[in-house]
Amino acid sequence: MKSVKIVQSGDFHLDSPLALHHMAFRKKRREELLQAFSGIIDHSVKISADLLLLTGDIFDSKRVTQITLEFLHKEMDRFPGRIFISPGNHDPYTSESPYAYHKFPDNTHVFREYEEIFIPELDCLVCGQGFTDLYEE
Repeated sequence: MKSVKIVQSGDFHLDSPLALHHMAFRKKRREELLQAFSGIIDHSVKISADLLLLTGDIFDSKRVTQITLEFLHKEMDRFPGRIFISPGNHDPYTSESPYAYHKFPDNTHVFREYEEIFIPELDCLVCGQGFTDLYEE
């Protein structure tokens, strides 16, 4: 049996309005969150991870800037393995979400309904499901 190296992360809440904080804090915190995402990619590349699982709330809502989407695309494209995203309750997969209209890199799969994806070269089955509304039973 082949070993599979997995990195998992989530809850970045990118483009959060951070409305309860002053403007200087908001700007600094947004930059820190983008750098945290970049750090996850750096780490995944450094350890030669096979899979990167992004498990919910990458975004804070459906309001995502084009700058953020381009940044994520560029960062995700650096990872040579496969990326799987399970949208969370703050960023569910809806017709208005970035998951529906943004073309993510070819190495990326976004879950909606429950799926099982077999990766033959890793002899690995990845199972996932994303939120498709703000609340799921």
